[in-house]
Amino acid sequence: MELLKNQFTTGLVLLAHPRNEHTPLLEIIARLASKGPVRVLDGGNKFNAFDVARSARRRTHDLFQVLERIRVARAFTCYQMFALLKESPITSFPTVLLNMLTTFYDENVDLKECQRLLDECIIPLRRLSKDGLVLISACPPRATQTERIVLLEVLEDAVDYLYTLEDTVPRLPPRLF
Repeated sequence: MELLKNQFTTGLVLLAHPRNEHTPLLEIIARLASKGPVRVLDGGNKFNAFDVARSARRRTHDLFQVLERIRVARAFTCYQMFALLKESPITSFPTVLLNMLTTFYDENVDLKECQRLLDECIIPLRRLSKDGLVLISACPPRATQTERIVLLEVLEDAVDYLYTLEDTVPRLPPRLF
């Protein structure tokens, strides 16, 4: 993956990926933690310490040191995601947002309110990215929420770098009979 080859130290980077494809981000978290502290803000409840540990084990024998460098906070609503970002102190070490937009795809929150909150989130994201790397993962909304694709587009427009993981699931041709 090209993203893993680049050595970003600052900036706002978005990895857009298909739904339920978060494994590459866990690999990136393990790589970052092998070099120093990492802050993880989990919006989709996808942080899996076992997968991160397995990835880190391939790089080092001091697994516990790598895992101790990772600080995880979870947001279960878009309001909590905004609060986490707003309250996060500026640091030089990386911040990784796992599935940031998942909290914004909540059908119980009006789309206009989600757009307003996402616009508000851009401010602390930019603030955090001035001194350290901010890596955001996001996937498109479910097929039943097509109107919420604007949220991903807003995020894509706000970042410095955009990477995409294509859906690599083989597609079968339609059956005629």
